[in-house]
Amino acid sequence: MMKTGNFGRSILLVSVGLLSWTGCGSDQPTYPVTGTVHYTDGKPLKAGTIEFESITTKPPVTARSPIGLDGSFTLRTFAKADGALPGRHRVAIIPSDGMNAIGSKEERPGIIQRPDLHPKYRRLTTSGLEEVVAETDNRFEFVVEYADR
Repeated sequence: MMKTGNFGRSILLVSVGLLSWTGCGSDQPTYPVTGTVHYTDGKPLKAGTIEFESITTKPPVTARSPIGLDGSFTLRTFAKADGALPGRHRVAIIPSDGMNAIGSKEERPGIIQRPDLHPKYRRLTTSGLEEVVAETDNRFEFVVEYADR
C-alpha cells in the first residue's frame, strides 16, 4: 500500500515529466509576425484563424492566430504573441463563418452564412500562400478572393 506522501510526490514527478515532454516552451527562436487579411475590394476578413506551417523544419511547426474584426493578426507558436520560427511557411486562412454550425442555412437563416472567403484558402495545400519569416519583426498583408457566387 502506498503512503499518501509518496503518492503526492509520484503525481508531481509525472506532471513535471509530462510538461517537459509536451514542451510548454521551446528553445527554438521565434520572431514577431503580425499582419492583416483583406479581400480584393479592401474589406477585411472580419473573423477567423490564420495558420503558418514551417516548411524548413522537420517535423513542421505551426504558428496561428485569431483574425480580428479589422482583419489583423499576431502569430503565436509557443507563447502569446511570440511569432513564428524563421524560414519558409505555408499559410492557410480559415474564416469564422458558421461552417461548423449544426443544420443548414435554410434551417438556420442568419446563423449559417454562405462563406465569403474562397474555399481554397482553408487548406495549406491549396491556398497558394507562402511567406518567409525573417529573423526580425515581420508584417504580412494577405489579399484574398471571395468565394464564387
